Amino acid sequence: MTDITKKQGDGKVPIRNFHQVEPYLYRGGQPIKEGFLALRDMGVKTVLCLRWGKKVIAAEKASVESLGMTFISMPLNYWNLPKPETIDYFLELIDNSHHHPVYVHCLHGSDRTGILIAIFRMFRQGWSFKQAYDEMRKYGFHRFRLQNFKWWLRKFSRAAGYE
Repeated sequence: MTDITKKQGDGKVPIRNFHQVEPYLYRGGQPIKEGFLALRDMGVKTVLCLRWGKKVIAAEKASVESLGMTFISMPLNYWNLPKPETIDYFLELIDNSHHHPVYVHCLHGSDRTGILIAIFRMFRQGWSFKQAYDEMRKYGFHRFRLQNFKWWLRKFSRAAGYE
C-alpha cells in the first residue's frame, strides 16, 4: 500500500482524501496515475483541477485527456478568495449533467476543494454555514492557516441567507 492510498478517504480509490459528495460529484486530493485510472473506471467524465502552475496543469491535462475524460482548470490559490464569477462558473459546471460525474480536487483535497464544496452544499443543498464548515473541517480544512477562507465563507453565507 502506498502512502497515498493509506490517506485516502474511503479505502477503495487510490486518491488522498477521496470522498463522494453526491452520486455525480466527488472530491479529494491530487491523483497520481492509479487515481486517474480509478476515476475513469468509476465513470468520471470531468476532472476539475483547482491547482495552479503551468507545468502541473499541462501534465494533468495530458493525463486526464489520454484517459478519455474532460479536463477543466480553474486555478485557485491560498491568498485570493474566489471571485463571484469563479463561484458562478463552478456551480454552473456542477449543475450541468453533461459533465457528470465530476471530480474536484486541489493538492490535498481539503482547503480550496473544501470551500467550493461548502458553497455547493449551501447554495444547492440548503446547508447552513455551520454544516458546511463542519464538513470542511472533517476533511482537513486548515482553520488557522486559512482563517480568511472561513471568514469569507461566513460573510458570503450570511449575505445569501445561509447562516
